[in-house]
Amino acid sequence: MFNLEPVPNEERRKALERVSLIHRSPALRVAALATTDIKGVPVAAAVIGPQGEVLLDTLIYTAEQIQPGAQSVHGIRQAQLEGAPTLAGVLPQLETLLSGDGLDVVWFTPDFMTRALVRGCEREGLEMFSTADWIDGQALLTPVCGTYSWSTGKWGKLTLIQAIGDQAMPGDLAPLGSALGNAQRLWHVLRHHSVPAISTGSDVDEYFERGV
Repeated sequence: MFNLEPVPNEERRKALERVSLIHRSPALRVAALATTDIKGVPVAAAVIGPQGEVLLDTLIYTAEQIQPGAQSVHGIRQAQLEGAPTLAGVLPQLETLLSGDGLDVVWFTPDFMTRALVRGCEREGLEMFSTADWIDGQALLTPVCGTYSWSTGKWGKLTLIQAIGDQAMPGDLAPLGSALGNAQRLWHVLRHHSVPAISTGSDVDEYFERGV
């Protein structure tokens, strides 16, 4: 039997229960952006629905230059943005899909994505909608996929690649690093860890012993 210590055991149990509830929500939205830089503005947005369906997948025009480091991650070139809608054109769709009572909106790093959207809105003179209820996928999945340090009493910072781990992903997903590809993979990670409500530590042990 693979025994987990009490602290990470309990946190994993609670996290798994929440993942299951969120993934089964009929109002689930899993979203991601691609940006010009780590402190840049959006150049692409994607939203996935509760069944893994693509609700939105769009480039976003900006005159701000895409930095080489960002381009190496998401693969979007400046020329590809020509003819794409501006943030002003995309924002109403994002608000409809991601802002409203009863929605369960998951981003892997919502603070980063919020800052990118706010910067984009400020530069275009737009009013940003509320993001107060967005769910932090990184924090949600860290007790499930991350590593706990007994020396610090903290979990290590989880990346999306670490959350994916060795999970098998469908072959028809968009590239990793793109907005759509990241949203799709986050949806699949949530599905992978969506299990029946767990109530005992032994169930958690069994779950991890199975290697799921």
